[in-house]
Amino acid sequence: MKLYIYGCLLLVLLGCEPGTGEFFEDDSGNEPPPQTSELLSQIQQTVFTPICIQCHIGAQAPQGLRLESEVIAFQSLVNVAAVGNSDFDLVKPFDPENSYLVLKVRGDPRAGQRMPLGLAPLSDESIQLIEEWIREGALPIPESNLTKVISITREKSKGSFSNSYIVTFSSPLVPAAFSYDSIFLYEFNGSHKYLLTPGEYQIKPLNSFQFKIVLEQRTRELEGLTLVLNDPDGSPLIDLNNKTLDGDNDNQEGGRYEFHLELRNE
Repeated sequence: MKLYIYGCLLLVLLGCEPGTGEFFEDDSGNEPPPQTSELLSQIQQTVFTPICIQCHIGAQAPQGLRLESEVIAFQSLVNVAAVGNSDFDLVKPFDPENSYLVLKVRGDPRAGQRMPLGLAPLSDESIQLIEEWIREGALPIPESNLTKVISITREKSKGSFSNSYIVTFSSPLVPAAFSYDSIFLYEFNGSHKYLLTPGEYQIKPLNSFQFKIVLEQRTRELEGLTLVLNDPDGSPLIDLNNKTLDGDNDNQEGGRYEFHLELRNE
């Protein structure tokens, strides 16, 4: 009898139900903490790529701080000592108040000159996004994150709009992606579709994340143009992880991407 009682007590202590060999389920409702976050992707798309990588890209990035992709930015920032003040890490998980990156974009005197240097300060919303990412643990992006188009901007020339457009991606692409086999411009006129030839526009890679489209002088006025990527008639755009651009933003590889280019001056 004593042996039976001791045996049951041991099973209870082990969290196991007698006779089943199965452990009791944890019904406390607690879930394991997340290991990844999409917040860094949002920061990459809205801050690092359109603003910071004008300088912080490649081997010559100031103080070695590279921000050209989520993966590289994470490696460059999280738990890395700040060159400008060794009392701080660039990003200290869960502690934005003691993260040098936050001090830098806020303009805190402990971090020297405010960043971005020579440009307008980051918006309050952008700074709050960075703070939120750090406060939640400065987590990396999910491994399944796919490359997407994050912006297309029209360049200005002497106060007016030019016929040059800069296309920016969320992650670096292979060099072969920036070609006339992958990047198409179509003119749509009613029910007719006309494919522009390479002589009518140029593709100029700026870095592994961006390329520029430059329209050449035209003999006729175009009514409107549409940029097409991942066209079934051409080659898909491939990133450095050998994954195809998520063109239709469905979080799966592939899908046609279309964007209408504004030609009128505003």
